[in-house]
Amino acid sequence: MAKLLSVVLCALCIIAGSIQFACATDVNVLEFPKMVAPGEDANVKVSWNDVPTDKDYVIRVQLEDWDAKPPVCSFKDFPVSSPSGEMTAVLPIASNTGGSASAKFVVAALSKSKAWDDCIASNGTDKVVTVNSSFKFEITESPSTVSKGSAAKVKLSWKDVKISPSNYKLVVQIENWEAKPGFAYVTTITDFKPAEERVVEIKIPADAPSAKDCRFVAAFISVSTDWKDVHAVVATPKDVEVK
Repeated sequence: MAKLLSVVLCALCIIAGSIQFACATDVNVLEFPKMVAPGEDANVKVSWNDVPTDKDYVIRVQLEDWDAKPPVCSFKDFPVSSPSGEMTAVLPIASNTGGSASAKFVVAALSKSKAWDDCIASNGTDKVVTVNSSFKFEITESPSTVSKGSAAKVKLSWKDVKISPSNYKLVVQIENWEAKPGFAYVTTITDFKPAEERVVEIKIPADAPSAKDCRFVAAFISVSTDWKDVHAVVATPKDVEVK
């Protein structure tokens, strides 16, 4: 009897361990824009935990609205290089995507070959994303090298930005969060029109660290909650150098 009880307990431990492992895998959308345009990129910050790297799992980032006519669906798969991590995924929005006022972003850890037939974790935002073909927001000009103690000039263009400066602010920054320590030098704009072109200067401190793989980011974010409520965000590739 004691031997049988021991076997049963061992089996239960194995089952419990398997359940715990399965439950440990999770994915989340950390930051996302509420306004996107067909043919443009959406920058979506996501995280994942305990995703196996010895199988063909990928991180899928998707924009969807299955109730729209026609349905909205744009996605991109990203390789998993470590079991846990986070990244800003650049998701191209298909140019033939229709309009929607109730789309959402979804992130999933799933099989590259079997797709949703082998999904080990998924999560999504509320249906608060608008797909608007009239909307435009881009960094049109930016330097590839900036000098310490100087002012980096970044040219922006936007149109059909239907938010109030009393609720949202425009931040423009040069950043590198992979540097040790990570940094961001920011300029904040508190007055803007629905359509505009503007050159924004970002002051680079004289004692700024030398760094490669930096990038410029521009975003309309909440006055009260900052990056917890992002109306729109754009970024350059990570090819800017501070020296």
